[in-house]
Amino acid sequence: MFINRGLFIAKATAFCALLLFTFSYTARALIINPYYETNVTENANAAQFEASFAVAVQTIEQLYTNPITINISVFWGTSGTNNPFSGGIGLGASYMTAVSSSYSQIVSKMSSSRKTAVQTNAVASLPGSDPSPSGSLWYVPRAEAKALGIIASDSSNDGFVGFTTNYDFNFAATNRAGNFDDFDFIGVAEHEITEVMGRVNFGLDTASNYVPYDLFRFTNSGGRSMSYNDDGVYFSINDGTNNLKNYDPPEDNEDIQDWAWPSSPPDSFDASAINDNEDTLSYPDLVAMNILGYDLNYAAPIQMAQQSGANKIQLTFTNVTGMAYGLIETTNASTAIANWNTLGTPTEAPAGYYQFTDTHATNSARFYSVILQ
Repeated sequence: MFINRGLFIAKATAFCALLLFTFSYTARALIINPYYETNVTENANAAQFEASFAVAVQTIEQLYTNPITINISVFWGTSGTNNPFSGGIGLGASYMTAVSSSYSQIVSKMSSSRKTAVQTNAVASLPGSDPSPSGSLWYVPRAEAKALGIIASDSSNDGFVGFTTNYDFNFAATNRAGNFDDFDFIGVAEHEITEVMGRVNFGLDTASNYVPYDLFRFTNSGGRSMSYNDDGVYFSINDGTNNLKNYDPPEDNEDIQDWAWPSSPPDSFDASAINDNEDTLSYPDLVAMNILGYDLNYAAPIQMAQQSGANKIQLTFTNVTGMAYGLIETTNASTAIANWNTLGTPTEAPAGYYQFTDTHATNSARFYSVILQ
């Protein structure tokens, strides 16, 4: 079973070593304020719903450090006062408010707010003149406008997220793939929250409306896609040279700013979700939000290894919950990391605590690394 993720918004081509994201900042100031509507608070499962939504909020707050407050109204189903989801919800859905801008202002703010190499590369890839069709309008989702300094942080509503009542969710913080008929609620919540934060489109050329995220869509090296109906579009931050993820094609009638699905492992930003799967946050996910203006505060996992029996090495580490981690190894440390052997995926339990046991550790020298897929 699969369900469309939302109203708005590659299979991974390579593993990316965690050392790409070893920088961090001294303060964490991003605040996401959820305002639960009565169709949440009066529901019999309100406690589970709010606890799981809080996990998704905390994960994003831990990853990004902008000193801003993002305010989101949260609905469960299509009932309730001022509910924007009367047209229905596939699994999750989002709307957001936006402010008008210009292409030159967007580039200027992206440039002045750079803090990472990823952001520097992304800004360097942008054309000097507006690439959108003549007569187009530029908008910035309100939450992203705060991150970029286009508007001041305030208490006004920045968007809405909603969740269907037509399907069952797994609200667990771990064992998120443990119920056959259920969908991973935390993954859906991450998907919808990040859409409010700017991972969206306003129709591109079909509506003559563009947002900053549209600038990183490519069909080939140097071939920026500014059309809703383009096929073969992928996410790139270096003028199309490297494909980080494929976008969902328009013929799927889903969300062209979500990833083509299914990713492996399943990704929170995929266009569709599959029941009985945990949807994790991947390297392209972190990059996507970083280039939109959110200051990434990601640190490599703290890793430990110990002998746990004959030919067994147990690896453990702690980090942000719900990440798309993998374990790789080699017997020769000088081997390029792209050529290391893939061991598998660690188990997360409890939240943020990961472990994996290598049962074939027969060599006297073995080297391990954790990667973010």
